[in-house]
Amino acid sequence: MDNDPAQSMYSTLKNETGDDRLNSILASLDDVVWSILPETYQTTYMSPAAMKVYGRPAEDFYQQSNLWLDIIHEPDRERVLSDMSHLYDHNVLDFDYRIVLPDGSIRWIHDHVRVIVGLDNKPLRLDGISVDITKHKLAEQALKKSHKDLNDAYVKLQSLQGQLLQAEKMASIGQLAAGVAHEINNPIGYVYSNLGSLQKYLNDIFQVMDVYEKAEPALAETPDILAGIKSIKTKMDIAFIREDVVALMSESREGITRVKKIVQDLKDFSHADAEEEWQLADLHQGMDSTLNIVNNEIKYKADVIKKYSDIPNVECLPPQLNQVFMNLFVNAAHAMEEQRGTIILRTGVREDHVWVEVKDNGKGISPENLNRIFDPFFTTKPVGTGTGLGLSVSYSIIKKHHGKIDVSSEVGVGTTFLISLPLKQPVEMDT
Repeated sequence: MDNDPAQSMYSTLKNETGDDRLNSILASLDDVVWSILPETYQTTYMSPAAMKVYGRPAEDFYQQSNLWLDIIHEPDRERVLSDMSHLYDHNVLDFDYRIVLPDGSIRWIHDHVRVIVGLDNKPLRLDGISVDITKHKLAEQALKKSHKDLNDAYVKLQSLQGQLLQAEKMASIGQLAAGVAHEINNPIGYVYSNLGSLQKYLNDIFQVMDVYEKAEPALAETPDILAGIKSIKTKMDIAFIREDVVALMSESREGITRVKKIVQDLKDFSHADAEEEWQLADLHQGMDSTLNIVNNEIKYKADVIKKYSDIPNVECLPPQLNQVFMNLFVNAAHAMEEQRGTIILRTGVREDHVWVEVKDNGKGISPENLNRIFDPFFTTKPVGTGTGLGLSVSYSIIKKHHGKIDVSSEVGVGTTFLISLPLKQPVEMDT
């Protein structure tokens, strides 16, 4: 008795028919081998792997002539039929599509189809093999998504870099402004003081002139001298000079007072450093001081209406709150379209809190952006005109003061910011 395994296998294969051997090989494949008629796509052969790949037994494809077309995912069906119509151009075709399994899940399939022709060169059948490429497609989609996410992150990083540079530039300008304000303050003090002295000297001169005018009748005996005095007074229009110099001095003092206040407000605003201390402050004074600084941003775009109520002083870090006010005031001005708008400032007291409202009738904020306006670096302004940090910093400052900042807006109607601050900070303050 021959116990050689190789000889035994050879004897088994020798006894198999060619069809049995082919079916045995096809049954062992993970991919579906099939054959359909060219005109009707009716299935004439389907390998057992149909159950694994299509989720249906091969017998279903024999019994339902259009089953292959029916299981193709509907969005892909028209494209598959279009691809199949070009099959006879080269007698071979490769294409991908999706199918729907009985449980409703989607699977990606790759088909390789070849036209089998007869002696008359006419198509006899279409033979093909279907491969499940779902894992490959999912990996490809994941790779594309990762690439898109990476590209989006790169674009955002570039944008953030530009905004950071802008923020750094604005911080440098702020430091420069503080230094300039300090340097300007001294000469302004000289001018302001000198104008006061000049006013006193002019008053003294006018008093002396009054005495001389009273002495003019005593010069009646010297008509030539008296005529000369009257001629010079008429030529120089002394009466007009006396009247006009008073107005000039008043305007000059008013102008230098305004400049002095702007410089002082700028100095106060710029001193937002680590040495700040919590203190009781008048919010109205801070708002007015900030309005004075940003007046140039507002005066050409909107009218400011103040509707202040009587409110007590608030325990706070005044320079930081002034920064919040500045951001809200400037944003309100920038929200105005070509038509001049209105900014309304309201204040009030509610229980142990003070509230400040900044309302404009500008273009408003779209709903999709409203929930993002406090995000760092988010801005709807053109590149180079906003850092996207103003409202984010304002939100942090208000939170630091244990307060709240809310916003409501309607496109084409306007935006309202409402700040609520406690009158007194908790015992353990975050300094």
